Amino acid sequence: MLIVTVAATVSCKTRRSNSATVGATATEGTTGALHPDSIFAAIERSPCFGRCPVFKATIYNNGKAVYIGRTSVSKLGMFTASVTADQLKSLSQKATELRLDTLQNQYVNEHLADFPSHQIKILTGNILKSVYVMDTDPPSSIIEFEKTLEELLDQLTWTKVSQKDE
Repeated sequence: MLIVTVAATVSCKTRRSNSATVGATATEGTTGALHPDSIFAAIERSPCFGRCPVFKATIYNNGKAVYIGRTSVSKLGMFTASVTADQLKSLSQKATELRLDTLQNQYVNEHLADFPSHQIKILTGNILKSVYVMDTDPPSSIIEFEKTLEELLDQLTWTKVSQKDE
């Protein structure tokens, strides 16, 4: 059932306006570690007019991970994997080390026409911190966290979800 819900919520999106991004972030601020199906961390990369990788990966508090690859990625479609408690702890420690909770909610350059956006989410304490980026020069801590998160995702053993399960 969770996979169906995730699939329904991650349909192709158009680039968000600043007001939509701010609104989305404000409602996410209350998500916490109280429920095992709550988001622990996520990364999403949007399309561009070129060959940008387009995917969304979400890790939940219970250790379940869901990856949906859209275009220009090696895994196309929906996949699931498991994340260990140690991996969750390491990711949380990295977010704390990088002080992601102190970042702005968005870094947007309004003058970029064809630039892929990306968004990260990480549970810090009981708050799901969300940072939306569409800029050529975001803070280095965002880039470093994305690299750490993507390295973790590359280490996981992914299982493709058949279409009937989607």
